[in-house]
Amino acid sequence: MKALILKLKQNKRAFLCGFATGLFIFVLATAALGDAIDDGLPADAPPAVKAGARQAIQNGLEPQHVVSLTRAMLQNKFDEQQIQLTHALMIEAKNGSMPVQPLMNKAFEVIEAHFLFGLDYDQIDVVIHPQSVVHSFVEFVDGVVKAEVGSPDMRKPIQYAITAPERVPTEHRPFNPAGRSLTFEAPDRAAFPCLHLGYEAGRRGGTATAVLNAADEVSVRAFLDGMITFRDIAAVVGEVLEAHEAFLPGDIDALRSVDTEARAKATEACERISR
Repeated sequence: MKALILKLKQNKRAFLCGFATGLFIFVLATAALGDAIDDGLPADAPPAVKAGARQAIQNGLEPQHVVSLTRAMLQNKFDEQQIQLTHALMIEAKNGSMPVQPLMNKAFEVIEAHFLFGLDYDQIDVVIHPQSVVHSFVEFVDGVVKAEVGSPDMRKPIQYAITAPERVPTEHRPFNPAGRSLTFEAPDRAAFPCLHLGYEAGRRGGTATAVLNAADEVSVRAFLDGMITFRDIAAVVGEVLEAHEAFLPGDIDALRSVDTEARAKATEACERISR
């Protein structure tokens, strides 16, 4: 440690190797902000990614944490938009201005479950499960409940989607439930506003879910561009959804028209908020 501190004081680079989520991450720390970003990230890192990392450090985040996380995302093939979003969330979390994630992703999964399994929205629930071991519960008419349990590794469902109904052996660590503690809790609908909006759009049916998606994409892009705050995403989506009169589109052109109109209204809302 003394040698590391000495190197840093001399404004020299020091490389540390640690294990995190199955990936060796090289952590680069320097005394100067510019060196931490320019030397710490690959030479071909997108300028926007470097700018986001620099902004995160300027907002008080530890340089080595920002650099190591950004390197990990680049090595794991995260796209530029995903990395920008992560930087923005880190800044808002540091400043204490980021509310609980609005769970729009789960809102879309609720809508998917409705169509895939023919369930009414009142039959679909979402629970918070920090350990990410139980992926779903299915309750049958006789009260028996079956759970899909396993390690949180998306390679498994992706492989089964390709090989179904066959299951192909793979090299993986056997799942061991011993010593695990599993917890579940109901989401706070006030703290997770987009979850509520997903249910609302789904129940309204027709073009409402297309409007939900369009407004979400526009508002997230506005957030990444610094036009609106994280908490404004749900506000924009809710405003556009409330103004829309849902109907059953007769063809793809009608659906595209709805999508275009929703994106325009969401853009107007973002511009109004940013003034």
